[in-house]
Amino acid sequence: MSNALRVIRNTHVPKTPPRKPHYPRSLRKPLRRPPSLRLACRRAIHSRFRSPSNRPLCCRKYPDFPTSNNRSASSWDNYSCDFPVKLGQDLLKYVPKIAKPAFATLTSDVPPHDVWAETQGAVVGEEVNAYGVLASLDATIYPTIGNHESGPPNLYPTTASGGDASWLYTSLATTWSRWLLASATSSVKSNNGAYTVSPTPGFRIISLNTNFCYTMNFYLYSALRDFDPNGEIAWLITQLQAAEDAGERVWIIGHVGPSQTDCLQNWSTFYYQVVQRYSPHVIAEQFFGHTHYDEFALFYSSSVKNAASAISTAWIGPSVTPYTELNPEFRIYKVDTGNWNIYDAETYVADLNQAVSWDANGTTPNWHLEYSAHAAYTPFLAPITTPPSQPLSPAWWHNVTTAFESNPAAFQQYWTYRGKSANKIPACANGSTCPKEMICDLRASKSSDDCSPISFALKIRSDQRAEAMATAMDTDAMMAVEAMDPSGFHNLYKRAPLKPWNKKLCGTINKH
Repeated sequence: MSNALRVIRNTHVPKTPPRKPHYPRSLRKPLRRPPSLRLACRRAIHSRFRSPSNRPLCCRKYPDFPTSNNRSASSWDNYSCDFPVKLGQDLLKYVPKIAKPAFATLTSDVPPHDVWAETQGAVVGEEVNAYGVLASLDATIYPTIGNHESGPPNLYPTTASGGDASWLYTSLATTWSRWLLASATSSVKSNNGAYTVSPTPGFRIISLNTNFCYTMNFYLYSALRDFDPNGEIAWLITQLQAAEDAGERVWIIGHVGPSQTDCLQNWSTFYYQVVQRYSPHVIAEQFFGHTHYDEFALFYSSSVKNAASAISTAWIGPSVTPYTELNPEFRIYKVDTGNWNIYDAETYVADLNQAVSWDANGTTPNWHLEYSAHAAYTPFLAPITTPPSQPLSPAWWHNVTTAFESNPAAFQQYWTYRGKSANKIPACANGSTCPKEMICDLRASKSSDDCSPISFALKIRSDQRAEAMATAMDTDAMMAVEAMDPSGFHNLYKRAPLKPWNKKLCGTINKH
């Protein structure tokens, strides 16, 4: 792994200099439209109601389930559980009370955290059941693929490693066909779970399988110099280039975010450069999951990180599962269909510490608005004003992080929301190094820039270490590697005159 990381730092992908986005006159004034919905439903729906004392995860009944338990979980859930079916069903019944979503995105995972029990057969059955429940939502859902989708979890073969995951991609394509057209499901099967759709003219969603950067995907270590396993980034570039040529706006969705320390640094670095090339004029927003927390991460056009250089936001959405020590949440995004930027994000929560009373009183979860991003953070930005007619832009979010630096109350408000108002995650005390590290992470959409400790690493073999040291000392060799651009990504960038966006952006959301 160390060898692979060294190659990253010494390899640069030439890219087109950033261009100023062209905003057609007809799009400069926001066109308010009904909000779209993003459901960050990312964990199991097959939990049970008692917690066995000999398992790291409650609340599912196993063959060796003990006759007595040291603690009980509510039928609605527990802070150490993945969520039960009834909680997901109740959430889906609540959504229409507050919004009529045009569509939804789902950043996965679906199977539970009992990783020792997740076989291919178990995974397929759980996903079929889960997506059957989600189908009750009266909206098209655009899913992506998480690390728990595979059985065993985390393992996604590459061309270099060998292995076969076609069983998974075929199963997902079939399950997702209730929302995706044949062209997209065909891509799911042939393109390692990735696909692209255009819900309406001028707007495109690109769904990536970011497990090809996940450090726990051990298949990735079969070829340490494979800069782009299975050609995922190269495929992304072709889709973004086509969108640029057509004047489309793009959302990118995935599971493991490139900002997270468990995304391999080489993949993350190349992804970051792609975002720099196509932002902000093509990429409107990005959405990831995986952490279960309510977070975000920023991309910049240069190494100088300020509001002027902020070009893209990665929304890292909160999970429905409370695992672990969190409340279940989902989010409504208010989107302008003139530019497909987000103007507000409303996060809804249920207070799981009341679950026992829901059982006792025969009531249902108390879903309610936890916060509006615009209303919660704008007061901390004074004297900067942000009227509702302006989007929550990358510059806006950078200014929010600046407020976190200067105003301890602002940061602690973020920390509460990050933990989904359960107040059960460890404190990040003002005056400690924690707030500084967390703010650094919010500005680090490249995993090598993160300030949080890396939680996973591999020990390099002695023969590889010797080779790495010899290569590192050979400056000429390093320069030659850069000159060759071993990734080859720069050859995919088309340097054509920038076209204006498609003006026919507002229309019926079609099934794609």
